[in-house]
Order: sequence, then C-alpha cells, then structure tokens
Amino acid sequence: MHIKWKKGTSALTAAAMTLSALTMQLVSVQAAVLSAPLLTNTSSDKASYKVDLSSIDVSLVDRIEADLTVDTAYANGCFGYNSDNPDYDPTDETSSQFNWNSIDWELAIAEGTVSVEGLAGTLSQDSPTIEMQTWWINEVHEGEEAVGDGTMLLNSITVYDADGNILGFFGIDEDALLTATTTDAAAENAKPTYDFNFVGIDASAVDKIEAVIAVDSGYISGSISYTDTTITVDPEDETSTNWVSVDCESNGYYNVWTAEGLAGKLDAENPTANLQLWYVNPFYVWNEETEESTVSDDGTAQLVEVRYYDVDGNLLVPTDINTALLERTSDATGDSSYAIPFVGLDASEVDRIEAEVYVDSAYVNGCIGFNDVTAEDPDAAWTTTECETNGEYGTWTIEGLAGKLDPNYASAQIQFWFVNPFYDKDTGEVDEDGNPIYEAGSTGTAKLLSVTLYDAAGNVMTPVDINDYLVKKNGNGADYDGDSVPYVINFGDVDPTAVASMELFFYTDSGYVNGCIGYNNAEGDWSSINYDCTTMFGSTLIEGIDGTIADGAQIQLWWVDEFQNDTGEVDENGDPIMKYVGEGTSYLLSVAFYDADGTLLGYNGQDPAGLAAPEAPNVFYGDTDCNGVITVADSVLTARYVAEDSMVDVTDAGLLNADCNGDGIVNAQDISSLNRYIAGLVEKLGPVA
Repeated sequence: MHIKWKKGTSALTAAAMTLSALTMQLVSVQAAVLSAPLLTNTSSDKASYKVDLSSIDVSLVDRIEADLTVDTAYANGCFGYNSDNPDYDPTDETSSQFNWNSIDWELAIAEGTVSVEGLAGTLSQDSPTIEMQTWWINEVHEGEEAVGDGTMLLNSITVYDADGNILGFFGIDEDALLTATTTDAAAENAKPTYDFNFVGIDASAVDKIEAVIAVDSGYISGSISYTDTTITVDPEDETSTNWVSVDCESNGYYNVWTAEGLAGKLDAENPTANLQLWYVNPFYVWNEETEESTVSDDGTAQLVEVRYYDVDGNLLVPTDINTALLERTSDATGDSSYAIPFVGLDASEVDRIEAEVYVDSAYVNGCIGFNDVTAEDPDAAWTTTECETNGEYGTWTIEGLAGKLDPNYASAQIQFWFVNPFYDKDTGEVDEDGNPIYEAGSTGTAKLLSVTLYDAAGNVMTPVDINDYLVKKNGNGADYDGDSVPYVINFGDVDPTAVASMELFFYTDSGYVNGCIGYNNAEGDWSSINYDCTTMFGSTLIEGIDGTIADGAQIQLWWVDEFQNDTGEVDENGDPIMKYVGEGTSYLLSVAFYDADGTLLGYNGQDPAGLAAPEAPNVFYGDTDCNGVITVADSVLTARYVAEDSMVDVTDAGLLNADCNGDGIVNAQDISSLNRYIAGLVEKLGPVA
C-alpha cells in the first residue's frame, strides 16, 4: 500500500500503530485525491524533506522506507537523523548534544522504494527528526546530450519497528476507506459517513470498534455511532432512541478512535453502526503584515482502517466480499450456480451445508440443491431447499443430508435466482398520498461469500483446496500432442535409499490419469514404474522401489481422460459413438514416502492424513444376513425388510449387501435381482448386474 500525503505547512507526525490492512467493502469508497507529493525536485536542485517523529517512541524505529518516482530512472541521496552524543557536556558551549548520521541511498529504476534499517535504539527522542535528502538526479538525454532536467517525486515515507510493524506513514492513502476535506466538512450538512461492515462476523460479539484516522492538518472531529438493542425505545416519546453516539476527535496526525463496551448490544442479524467525519482543520499560514493566520489549503482526513474486537481482545475479521465464490446481478439472464467441492472428504458424512450470502440491494433468492442417492426414483433424485435473504446478508442452510450424498461423485450446488434492483429512479409521478413513485434504476448484486460443511455432530468438514497442488496436467483431449508434465521430488531430510514405496494423491475431474515415477538407481540408470489412478479423488500406491533410488526422482503425468458426450449413435460394432467436448484436468496434491515397514518417512505437498479417500465398503451383494453365503434365506430377509416387517433386524452391512443393483435403495427390484441370481438366471449382482 503506497501512502501519499499532501504537503502543507503543518509538521507531519505519526502515532504508533500496527496496520492489519483489513479492507471494508460495504460502502462506496471515496478515493483520496492525490495532490502534490511530499517532495518534488529536479536534477538542477538538491532538496530535502524532514519528518517530525516527536509523537512516537523513536527508540523503536528500525527501518525507514521511501517510495520514489524518477522519470530518468536514477537518483541518489541520503537518510539523515540525530543520535545522542554520549560525550555531550552541557556546560561546554562547543559541545554538541547530537551526532548527525547519514546513510546513502540510490534508486536505479523508474519507480521503487529505498530504505535503511538496523536503526533501533539509535535515534534521539530529544531531536526526533528524520531527513530525506536528494543529491543527484539523472538529466534527460537525447543520445549523449543532456536536454533537460530529470524529476524525482518523493511519494511517501514509512517508518517501521524491528518486527515490521508500521509506526508511522506519510502521504495520502489512495486506498482510504473514507476521505473528507476541509471544504467538504464545511459545506452545509456535509458529514461524510462510513457504514461499518459486519459481514462474516457475529456483530453481537463485537465489544470494541477501532478506527484509524489520518489527518494532514492536525485536527479532525467526528463520531462513532451504533444502535444499542439493549435500550428500550418508548414509541410514545419522540425523544426516545437507542441510537448511541460516541464523539471523537484527533489532535494529531494519526489517532485511533474507539467505541467499546458494545458486546451484546449490536443486532446480530442487522447491525447498524457508522463513523462520521464532522470537521477537518484547514492549513493556515502566518501573514507577517497583518500578524494573523489565514487559511491557505484544505486539510484532508482519511479513515485508513477499521478493526473489531471481542471481549477477550481477539481481532474479528469480516469477510472480504471481493473474494466472493459467486456473484449475480439483478440484470443477469439465467440462474447463477456454484458447484460445491467435496474433494478430500467423505461426502456421505456431510449433514449440513451453510452458505453465507451478501446482497447490496437487500434481497436475493435461490436454492441449495443436491443429488440424493437414497431417492427411490433416480430420475427425480435432485432435491432443493429454497432460500432467500431479506437484508444485506444472511445464511442459507440445508441439513439432514447424512448418507444422501455420493461419497465418490458428490453433487451439490448453490443457485442464485433473483436479485432485487435498486428502486432509485424517480418516475416524476406521485402516488395518492403525494409521495414520489420510484422504479428500478440501478443493478443490485448478490455474492456468495462462503460455504461451510458440517457432519451430523456439528463438526466443520474442510474440503481439500485443489489450488494447493504440486503440479497439474490439462487433459489430452482431441488435440493431444503427447507431452507429459513432470514434478521433481524434493526428498528434503528423507534418505531416498530408505524409500520402498510412494503414494501419489490426485484430484482428477475426468476420473482418470496415468504416468510413471522415474528415478536414478545405484548404477546410474534411469528406472521407471508406471501407475494409473481411476477415481476423481484418491491415491495410487507405487510399490517395488525398495530402496533403489540413488539420486533424483520425478513424477510424470502422461494421460488425462477428456470429457465426452454420447452422440446417440453407434458404430458398426454397436458401441456408442462418443464426441469430445473438453479437456479433463489432473492435480497432483501430494506424494508420500514410505519405508519397507510402511512407515511414513515424509511427503511433498499436502498432508496425506487429510487426503485419504473414503474407503469403499466391503460389499457382498445378496448376502443380506451377512453369513458369507447367498441363499433363499437372504431373499426372504430382504423381502421382509422391504415389507417393513418390524420383527426383522438387518444390519448396516446387510443393507449394503441387500442393495443388489447398487442404486443406493433397497426395494422390490433388489428382491427380483436376488431371486434371479439364486435361480441362476444372472451370473453377478451389483451395479453392473
């Protein structure tokens, strides 16, 4: 973040603070108007800029950084500062209290930063001034001839402690949340206002709001206000209100405005709170003839940052709506949908899905839908729960899903259907009461901020982030050129000669990837062991390495299945004719190393413990009573279960076995399949039967 201050006659100082760079997004941010930089000088000048640090503990200052722009791409100079002279004798008029120190800098690019560090404990608090001097700026040349001055701009100066925390910065913050000038504040009823953003946090848990205010002219007044839901409003008393205002002011260039003791007072669903800037000091100049100060330039105040804390002092971070998973506007054609990823977890254990939604026009509707593998009619297995948000943000929920999502090919999504526009266009007409009639004028926007998955016990289930992969290969598709994608293994502290096997963890959206692991053996020969992985998410174990890796190894991805659609036609053999429709993609998420005893030695990428694919149950289709053989007794037990005979008890394993056609449902079709198998009319039970 470049901080740029407008230069004025006031000395610039900074109060110690640490910036956490939270970005508030709920209001239209008024961008700061960049006026003159801190310092402008040309190659014909030597110039300096002084910064007064009297309001901070300069013993903490460890690094000074300056942001520069040089049109001729070269400038040099120094940073100067005073340190205490240990030999200073106050009784000796020739003795100096301070030692002047200077550290040279140079910039050899058009725009960048120059800095000095290691200063902690050296600056004097009795003379807390740092000086930025410019000595030389390249001239503008045409060929070898100088034809004019070059120019350097000092855009900002930032002061850090030894831990990298910002103690002060000087310049105008182009990313300020809210900006007000003297002229704005002096205008009638002009009170620039920032509505606090509580999206993504429980506002009722907020106990303290901190607002960082920067003002270049040294004084700003304003307020932090909020609705206190614990105060009862008397509807018969016009003066009764639960709107609480905390007056604030800054006598200095950086201050933190605070409102605290709020815990339990803000509405958890629709919290209302804002910050207003009332008055900003202008800059004054002294007129020696009239012996009066007169206004010169406007002063500028900025809301730089907002922080929220709970009663224990923990920082509460609102959701950044710029990282929305899905967005839809009120003029969109067709629904918008977000496919929920279940990579790296057992989707059959997911019981509840929560989606956090933000909508600036205060209304959006849609649904959460999923494919229910327990539905009796597979063609009607898609199940939806309709949802809506009345307000700026809300939480959409669907629950009771445990056992209904396919553990291998889970399908669920969130859809946005309709978003309210803003009814802000005056039609020029009035209703029967004389009120203006408005119609839709501006587009509203809804954003899906986050999706959280829970199991039946209420534990959060976190899918694997496939963006955190080691290497990926796009599918081969119709234009496959034979290229493979390699990943060079980093063994780190693991002895390659101790590695007996490796396990590769993949996410492959088209369900198939193959390749090899290649390595140099003790004889210096290149060896390779082929692999293939036949699931969307899962792992493949490469055995037979047995300590033969001597030096260097890599994983190669050769082939990834493409996506194909059935054309509805068949070839001369009666097989379906498929049409290529797109490339699949395979992501290598992790590679784990094991010794001869199967002990994990190490891994590259994501922790294998979080990547284990759900284990397929050991199903013996038809063996409903789980005695290891399939007989008429299994058929009778299955029939009694389907008939809801309360006298029979079928175990979970028995129900899996009883699903003789593998469609996830135990019904009359399974009884028929089982009887046909017992009669010898079919050779196999299960999904392919």
